[in-house]
Amino acid sequence: MRTALKAGLLSLILLLYLTPSKAQDIHYSQFWNNPDQTNPASIGSGKEHLWVALSIKEQWSQIPVPYSGRKLSFFQDIQKSFLGVDKFTFFSSILHDSSGDASYSNTQLRLGLNGHLSLASNQTLGLNISFDYANRQVDMSKLRYGSQFDGELFRSDIDPQDPAVEFLKNYGSLHAGLNYRLSNEKGVKLQLGLAGFQLNKPSTTELNVSYRPIRWSSTFAYWFYLSEQTYIRSDLNFQVQGPYSVLLVGGSLGFKITPRGQEEVGLYYRNKDALFIYLSYRSDSYKIGFSYDINLSENKVATQGRGGPELFINYFITKVDPIKTIKACPIY
Repeated sequence: MRTALKAGLLSLILLLYLTPSKAQDIHYSQFWNNPDQTNPASIGSGKEHLWVALSIKEQWSQIPVPYSGRKLSFFQDIQKSFLGVDKFTFFSSILHDSSGDASYSNTQLRLGLNGHLSLASNQTLGLNISFDYANRQVDMSKLRYGSQFDGELFRSDIDPQDPAVEFLKNYGSLHAGLNYRLSNEKGVKLQLGLAGFQLNKPSTTELNVSYRPIRWSSTFAYWFYLSEQTYIRSDLNFQVQGPYSVLLVGGSLGFKITPRGQEEVGLYYRNKDALFIYLSYRSDSYKIGFSYDINLSENKVATQGRGGPELFINYFITKVDPIKTIKACPIY
C-alpha cells in the first residue's frame, strides 16, 4: 500500500512539473463550482433539485484594461424515468466576458440535457449532451493607429479595419460528456468526469480560416471523511485544447462550525500560472464561495504578482428523500 501511494505521489509530482500550460484570458478557478465548463455530465447528480448560481471573475486589475467575466447558471431536475434513465436534468447558462482596449466581448448561451443512470444503490453514471451559441463583438472605434498610407500620402485620420476582425462571425458548438459518481452513507466519495467541448470544430470567421479545436476536460474528486462532520476533498482538472493544456490540482478541508452550515478552506495550484486560496460557506439552501488567484506566470511583473478575485453565489433546493416505511409494533 505504501509503495503504491509513493508511486502515485511521484507520478503526480512529475505531472505537475512536466505539463506545459499557458495563462488564459478568462477562466474560472473554482471549476468544481462551474461544472458546465469542465464536467457538465455531473450537473444534477447530487441531491439538489433546483440550482441557480452566479459566478463573477475579475483578473489582473493592475493592467489598464483588466479582464472580467460573468456567468449565470441554472438547472432543474426532471423526475421521470425513460428508456432506462432514472432521471433527467435540464440546464442552461449564459456567460459574458470582456477584455482589451477595443472592448472585445464574448457572450455564450448554453443549453444542455443530462441523463442519470443507477449502476448500483450507491453508483450513478451521468450522460451529457449540450449546445451553445457564441456572439463576439469588438469596438474598433476605441483603437488608435499611427498614420496610414492611402495610396498617395500617410494620413492619421484613416480608420483601418483589420480583416480578421471584420470577418468575425457567431458560431454554435456541440459538447458531450460522462460522469461517474460513487457515494457512501456519509455522502459522495468519488467522482470522475470526461467531457469534450466544440466537438464540431466550429469556424469562427467568415473566411473559414480559423476554427475552435476540440477541448477535452477530465476531472477527478475524492472525499476522505475524517468524521461525520469533517472531510478532506481532493480535486484535479486537466484540459487539453490543440497545443495548449492546463492542470489544476488542490484540496479543501470541510468542517462544521454551525449545526446547519458547512465551511471549506482550500488551496489550489494552476500549473505554471497561479496559486489560489478558496473559502466557502454552505447552508441548507445557499452557498457562497470566494477564491483569489496569486499570479505566478510570466505576467507577474506587469500585474505586480497579483491575479484576481472570483465570487460564486448559489441558491438551491434540495430534494428530501422519502421516509422509509417502518412497521409499527402494536401497543398492548
